[in-house]
Amino acid sequence: MITNTPITTGDITVPTLAFKATDTGASGGTGQQTAITTIALCNIETPNLTDETVNSCNVNIHFLKSGQSASRLNLAVSNLTVPAGETVFFSDERIILDSNDEVRIGATAGDVDTAGSFDVGSTYIIITTGGTNYTLLGASNSTPGTVFTATGTGAANGSGTARKILIIATVSSLPV
Repeated sequence: MITNTPITTGDITVPTLAFKATDTGASGGTGQQTAITTIALCNIETPNLTDETVNSCNVNIHFLKSGQSASRLNLAVSNLTVPAGETVFFSDERIILDSNDEVRIGATAGDVDTAGSFDVGSTYIIITTGGTNYTLLGASNSTPGTVFTATGTGAANGSGTARKILIIATVSSLPV
């Protein structure tokens, strides 16, 4: 199974659920374990050729047993810098998860832009509407928390805000 998850929290210490092991989809039934075969972290923003820190971000990865909260005790990757336009792969080892175990990923925040200054082609999460009609900019609705790829810059007189999403996490897994 492959899952793609935009990391939307914008706070490295508040990780987003990227993958949750389930006991479905395999002949093993209840109590089935899942092997994570690959984790790919892709910084989807455009690199700046004169300053590689522009649109780069730092990432934390947590492996949590069912019912745990993210903490230093289950932190597997800490403060990894992923430059804009780069992808980092983790595929040398297999991580075995029990049912309901989770992979959570936190990333530092991208820029918060206001309507009228959205970057066409960038992926955002709506923070405030401020009268901005995000459906005209590629979103399925104008609800805070909605993820969209900007198809326009927005009205210059709008006051809605959205934060750039920098990291997409792809997790590949197999039942074992």
